[in-house]
Amino acid sequence: MHGPEPLCACYRTDAAGALRAAFESGVRKVTQGLQHVTTEVLDEADWNDLIAQGRLFWNMNTAADYEEARRILEAERT
Repeated sequence: MHGPEPLCACYRTDAAGALRAAFESGVRKVTQGLQHVTTEVLDEADWNDLIAQGRLFWNMNTAADYEEARRILEAERT
């Protein structure tokens, strides 16, 4: 891999406005759009933990998906 992988990322909802503005101004590459938001690159140890837990690719597109994630995390904390 040569740089950030925008499809393997977690975005805050407040990034949507900045990304939308970038794309509406003519930016066509997602990696260029990322220059308009604050980003943090995870260390290999961080994403290895996610892989081991089966959570590297975990879509949360609905309220039900979010609630399921919350349920799993709460169960792990107890």
